[in-house]
Amino acid sequence: MVTGNLSSALSECDAALIATPTSELREVLGRVRSSRLEQPVIWACKGFEQASGKLPHQVAAEVLGVRAACGALSGPSFALEVAQGLPTALTLAAGDAAFAKRFARELHQPMLRVYFSTDLAGVEISGAVKNIMAIAAGISDGLCLGLNARAALITRGLAEITRLGVALGGRPETFMGLAGAGDLVLTCTGELSRNRRVGLLLALPPKSGSTCRSPARFARCCSAALHRATRRRNCSRATRGRKPKPLKCHSAARRLRPRPLLGTRRFGRAKYKNRNRDGNPDADTKACPDSNANANVSYRCTDNCTEYDANEYAQRQSNYAPA
Repeated sequence: MVTGNLSSALSECDAALIATPTSELREVLGRVRSSRLEQPVIWACKGFEQASGKLPHQVAAEVLGVRAACGALSGPSFALEVAQGLPTALTLAAGDAAFAKRFARELHQPMLRVYFSTDLAGVEISGAVKNIMAIAAGISDGLCLGLNARAALITRGLAEITRLGVALGGRPETFMGLAGAGDLVLTCTGELSRNRRVGLLLALPPKSGSTCRSPARFARCCSAALHRATRRRNCSRATRGRKPKPLKCHSAARRLRPRPLLGTRRFGRAKYKNRNRDGNPDADTKACPDSNANANVSYRCTDNCTEYDANEYAQRQSNYAPA
């Protein structure tokens, strides 16, 4: 049943699952309290409340009361994949262990495995701070700093998140589980991560005459660009061959992917199999006297299926051919 009446929806259910942004949680909880129904409440939002800087369970304690039956559902999950029925594992955290066990069992499905935890603060801090690391990972990828840099960023970021979470009342083991390390890895590496895409946008060089100079204005531009990029993806079938309008914020939709690595960019796009010692494309098969047996063997590049010389990289490394 789909209804726009919150009171009638609550009267027909055993528990309320709230999946709104953290900024809207206080308002929705206020409407739940106004309904005078005492169903348990579970929220799936992550982050800090922008106005107060409080975590969702702190907002719930202010609105519903300290003794209210409530909990948080968190973990490494993209909503699109959950809706598609793909395998997912989550953590349900609550101050009451019996409440957490009960609703973890209720939400458990063949493609949705739900674990329970009593570390409500640790689970929510993990889900909030990992977004910062995802933006940093996007910047690293956008600047083509490499996979090593991304791995170091995620690992050291997890160490900082753990120290912060323990200082705020969380337990160390929580940050090594699904809600901590699992959610952090997914958000920093997944193509569906919005925060990672914001980092990719930040790594783009601003064009001359761009109006997105100040941080606040650029944040609004990023939000608008991501919204339009999402609409473009969802409405791709409706275009029927028509070319969508490009984004105005640094052509973000066309440049969300990081640039190729050095070897791919310089050597993976060659149109000729053979080159002479000056790097010109008019060389015959015997132009390089010191070429090895693999000099004239062509390979396929994985990114654009163009051919390149197997010996070109070795020649450039030994200063045989100029860059």
